[in-house]
Amino acid sequence: MVRTGLMLATSAVLPYHVMRCAAVAGVSVHVLGSVGAERLQRSRACARFHHLPMDLGNETKVVEIVRDLIAARDVDFVFPSDDASTRLLISLRDQLDIPTSALPDLRCFDLHNDKWAFNQLCVANGVSAPRSWLLPHTDALAESLRSGAIRPPLTVKPVACSGGAGVCHVLSRDDFDRVAGLRYSPILVQRHIFGQELGVNVLCDRGRVQAIAVQQRRRGSFRLIDHAALAAAATRVAGASALHGPANIDAIIDANGTPFLLESNPRFWYTIYMSMVLGLNFVDMSIRLGCSGRIEDSQPSLDAVRLGRRLYSGLLKPWHCTHADWRMVRYHLADPLPYAAEKSGVARNGLPPEWSAASSIPEPALIAWSGRAH
Repeated sequence: MVRTGLMLATSAVLPYHVMRCAAVAGVSVHVLGSVGAERLQRSRACARFHHLPMDLGNETKVVEIVRDLIAARDVDFVFPSDDASTRLLISLRDQLDIPTSALPDLRCFDLHNDKWAFNQLCVANGVSAPRSWLLPHTDALAESLRSGAIRPPLTVKPVACSGGAGVCHVLSRDDFDRVAGLRYSPILVQRHIFGQELGVNVLCDRGRVQAIAVQQRRRGSFRLIDHAALAAAATRVAGASALHGPANIDAIIDANGTPFLLESNPRFWYTIYMSMVLGLNFVDMSIRLGCSGRIEDSQPSLDAVRLGRRLYSGLLKPWHCTHADWRMVRYHLADPLPYAAEKSGVARNGLPPEWSAASSIPEPALIAWSGRAH
């Protein structure tokens, strides 16, 4: 049975993969998006795009539009796709009288989304996190560096941006001049920890972890691994904050094997489609948890899936490809225009208007392999 979902979006790159994960799970996805999300209508996974022409701060008007679409399109549930739409839906859901994907309350969302607050949550619950300082502005940081009150190696970042925006590494005195160009406040300063970068993907039911996977992304590959200590740390902070819904937690393992939690994203995340290819569809699980209160157990593949050029160069020797590699190829070739636009950089500036899901384009010869049963 096809379910109809209404996805809220304020951007395009992350919501694209959230939309694709929902479509793979059998959802007919209608998108209610602002100007920044208009490129989503070029995807084959978008059943229909509906424009949200006003400021998202006008919640009364947004509720009216969502209610009209729910009635007109026989929508079964509503779900968000990025940080802004997640917080928006949390604030609106009690006025919609329709199921949503699993979402935290505003207190929990802000606790995880604020990097300083999340750091303090970890410290208060005995979970290792980098030593951190919260400074009011750039001048205070520069003075702390000059006086030696705070010494490198350090990582400097805003408290509530995503995608690495504003991050600056100050690894030695030679890097002090970098902080002069920072234009945000307050400023979060953290002791830089050298080690292996990992991520923890979780889906929680009021603090109880229902699904968890530790991801390892290296150049040219992605895999899900077992890491008991890191999973235990993430489970502890999820329980302490009564987290409800999905989250991606950035972490690092130092030279002694100690896991440090760096920051939390209480929403869907960019690499979510990679976990889906390996057998854990967090979008589908979040929707099911929010709508029915339960999810089905899933066993992920522990294969490494190759990415980008490494994936397609590997097809020259198809007998070396894993099942996960073939699933990733099929994922891209099922919706080739958005994938090509993202990889070429066009996605950052918008697709040309003549590019649409119905366009006739020459598909690569590799498409012949996508029908193999893997």
